Amino acid sequence: MFWNLFLAHLLGDYPLQPMWLVRSKSQLWGLVLHTGIHVLTMLLLVGAFRSEIWPQLLALAIFHFIVDVVKYRLTDARPEWATSSYFIDQAIHILSIIVVAAWIDSIVPEAGAAFNTALLITISGYILIAHVWFVTEKTFSHANVGYSQEVQSTLWPRMIARAAFLTVFLAGGTFGLGIAAVFQLPYYRDSYWRRALTTDLVVAVVIAVTIGLALSSI
Repeated sequence: MFWNLFLAHLLGDYPLQPMWLVRSKSQLWGLVLHTGIHVLTMLLLVGAFRSEIWPQLLALAIFHFIVDVVKYRLTDARPEWATSSYFIDQAIHILSIIVVAAWIDSIVPEAGAAFNTALLITISGYILIAHVWFVTEKTFSHANVGYSQEVQSTLWPRMIARAAFLTVFLAGGTFGLGIAAVFQLPYYRDSYWRRALTTDLVVAVVIAVTIGLALSSI
């Protein structure tokens, strides 16, 4: 069940959270809408077992709402904590998913089989490399205005490039590094292209290894 809930979290916090919704989360309705999206995504990814585990999903959604409220109130009060609060927020969400997934598994062990686990892991990997890493890198580099602007201005090309890197690594192992290292597009026009290309390759390798380990454990 962990991978079902983890993928639901990634979808709800990244692709299904456009910038207008991020800005709206400073208000109550934005937080409620964001939490509602998480609920719907979880209900979709747990399949027919939703009628049996809805109390656990509701508990996870309420906790997600509370964590986000605390995060945004804290960020409003202490803007300089925005970077650390992002990582703490995500760590707490993932820990809560681990706890609730274990809770569900202890009650309805077969619930995690609603979808193919290998597929859930692979999709999660692609979201991590394409979108999660984009937001994380932007958060890391916020103090470097030039690099941050380049990251944001090349969002889609770099997301596609990262996904391509991950595909190559998953398909070709270490041989993929040699292929990807000479692939400078869409980086060659940027002032910080070496940094961007290097970090994207490293993250792609890490995620490819993580996917391999996760797949071997199921």
